[in-house]
Amino acid sequence: MSLAPITEEHKEFGKSVRQFCEREVAPHSDEWEKAG
Repeated sequence: MSLAPITEEHKEFGKSVRQFCEREVAPHSDEWEKAG
């Protein structure tokens, strides 16, 4: 099975997801970890 080549669109999507996680998820991770 061969994988499709990674396009600029894939890279931009990954960048958007990474930025969202840094902005919206990471700041709350310690609190969520403590809460279970």
